[in-house]
Amino acid sequence: ALRAVLGDRARLRAGLALLAAWAVASGLLAFVPDDPAGTPLQRSGRIHIALAAVAFLAVLSGMVVTSRRLRADARFAPAVPALAGLAGVALAAVVLLLHAGLRGHSLGALWEKAFLAAVLAWFAVAAAWIVRLGSA
Repeated sequence: ALRAVLGDRARLRAGLALLAAWAVASGLLAFVPDDPAGTPLQRSGRIHIALAAVAFLAVLSGMVVTSRRLRADARFAPAVPALAGLAGVALAAVVLLLHAGLRGHSLGALWEKAFLAAVLAWFAVAAAWIVRLGSA
């Protein structure tokens, strides 16, 4: 949708490619089960962790890069503070997740969900702004 609204701008390609990489990695995660907490890592658990790392890094980087690039478009200027703020919340959640870890009896799962909530909110703000531009 961003590409449709903004066109194929070189400045946005990196951010959109990172967001697309997140979408692919997230889709693959649905087919690769994680190991239950406290059990030894199996092959599928290792693959799940690798895909999750790719997904987390790709979407976080894509959010930051795309938010920064959207500053150059006057139509998106009012939405950029919210998008950049949500990218910052996602970054903070990842830092807290890495600090807490995903072992039993830690806050890791909370920070993972906070990260995912910030990501979904970023996409919701971007989508709402695109809809607003379309109806203007």
